[in-house]
Parts: sequence; C-alpha cells; structure tokens
Amino acid sequence: MNEAAPTPPPPSAGRLVPARAPPTILWAYRALFVMVMGAYFTIAYESLRAVQGSFGFTIGQVARAIPPALALGIFLVPLVLLVELPEMVLLRGIPNRRRRRGLCPGCGYPRALDDHACPECESDGFVRPAIRPTLATLRRFGAMLLLALLLGAAVGETLMQLDEARFRSEVRARPPIVLLGGTPSPDDLIFQRRRQWPGSFSWLWGTRNGQFFATSPAIDAPR
Repeated sequence: MNEAAPTPPPPSAGRLVPARAPPTILWAYRALFVMVMGAYFTIAYESLRAVQGSFGFTIGQVARAIPPALALGIFLVPLVLLVELPEMVLLRGIPNRRRRRGLCPGCGYPRALDDHACPECESDGFVRPAIRPTLATLRRFGAMLLLALLLGAAVGETLMQLDEARFRSEVRARPPIVLLGGTPSPDDLIFQRRRQWPGSFSWLWGTRNGQFFATSPAIDAPR
C-alpha cells in the first residue's frame, strides 16, 4: 500500500528573517571601528612619548607609554554601545521600518496584516526585540580596544621615528655658518625645532656631529 507523501511542516513561529547580519558588513564595520579607536590611541601614544622627552627608540620608552595610553582608553568605553550597531540597523531598524509600511520585515515583500507567513521568505512578521549589550559584546569590545591600542602604538611610534629621521636629515643638510671673523662655526652648533603634532609641545635638538636629544615641558633634562 502506497503511503501518502509527508506534508511539509509549517513555518516555525517566531522565525526572524534575516537571521544574522551579512559577515562582510560586520567585519568591515569592526575594522572601521578598530581604525577609529586606533587613531585615538595614535594621538594619545605620540603625546605620551613626547612627554618622556626622549630621542630615538628603545623598548623601555614604548613600555612606559603603553600603560598610560591604555588608561586613556577609559574615554572610549561609551563606544561599547556602538559595537552592535550593524545588528541594530540591519536586524531591527530596517525590519521595523518595513513593518510599519506594511511590508515583510525580513525581505520587504508586500503582505497583508492577517498573513501568518510571508509568501516570499516565510517570515512570520515579527521584529526581533531591542538588541542590548551582553557579556559577549563586552568581550568583543575589549578585544577591539586592545587591537586598536597595539595599532595606535605601532603607527604612533612609526610616525615619531620618521619625524626624528627627518630632523636628523635637516640638521645634516644645513649649510655651515660663517662667523663675522670668517671662521666656520663649530660642529657642535645646536639646531632645534618642535616635534610634529600632537607632540609639538616637545623640542628636538641636534648638532652636526651627530648628537641628538629631546626635551619636553614635563621633563626638562634632555635624553
């Protein structure tokens, strides 16, 4: 005896479409999020390195600048509310707006109010509840914050080393100064200029014979 073909099950109640935000949008947003915070940490790191009043690169100088830069990350904590912004827009904001216009929240297909399921995507018309920060959100924000700190420190240190390299070239490229008596100036004649922004409160000093150091208002002694 032939058995009747099984009837396909009806759409499950509470099915939400789309179920998740597109990964491409998520990762692009998170990369942009890290770069924005990284720009903040770049400014903070360069300022803290300039406060040290040091010239050149050592691991100790970097190690002294990173902890206070991380402490300044406290001002970025309110941004934790924006970590889930793509989900808020794509999974709640846009579907909610479609529903108010009489469209399917999941795909935008026109549907009647008494329809139990969208004929296009089988969504039942429910809009997901408000997305609130969770422990996973805090962990994700913490990971992005640390990544932004490392990015900012790397970029900031690179910019500082490039600025110091330009200063060395500027000092060596200066023509010799002839005094009134016709005697060339000594090689230890000191040249100076401000660091690049945001460390422009610090001064770079150098001589033609290869002696370079820096000073800052916080630490007057050259290093």
